[in-house]
Amino acid sequence: NTDPIVAASTNNDLFIYNLNSGKTERLTGKNKGNDNNPTYSPNGRYLAYLSMARAGFEADRRRIMLFDRKTGQIKELTKGFKYSVSSIFWNDNKEIYFTCGEHGTYSIYKVNIKTKRIQPVLKGRTVADVQFAGKNTLIFREQNESMPYELFRFDLKKKNHVQ
Repeated sequence: NTDPIVAASTNNDLFIYNLNSGKTERLTGKNKGNDNNPTYSPNGRYLAYLSMARAGFEADRRRIMLFDRKTGQIKELTKGFKYSVSSIFWNDNKEIYFTCGEHGTYSIYKVNIKTKRIQPVLKGRTVADVQFAGKNTLIFREQNESMPYELFRFDLKKKNHVQ
């Protein structure tokens, strides 16, 4: 955050530092809301991050933004999606998986970076710390009102959810 009074601002920005030239570029300077959680795609071409559109509005919806390092373009992947994204993670260079709060739970979705099509992966659970363990397996913590956090895995192909 480079605003004059950091404590009064939510305008966190993302910067890219070029190791060869030593120059720093502000990637998200046009957006006055909070930009955070940058995550590179496996091939390094894309940088996905979370972004709030409005300055000073802490409860704003977090959107997934995608910066294409090859073209320099930034696009919103979750336009029209009504929930606020909590975390993002990549499996391949085509889709971004994410969690979001939804009706008292934290569900897992995925979005195709070309078509922007959003699909549910695992809904109606309360998951946290989701990661890939291999190409088709998610591991995460899950809890509910009668169970503290426990480790689970979810097979994306078989749709098998196991503690």
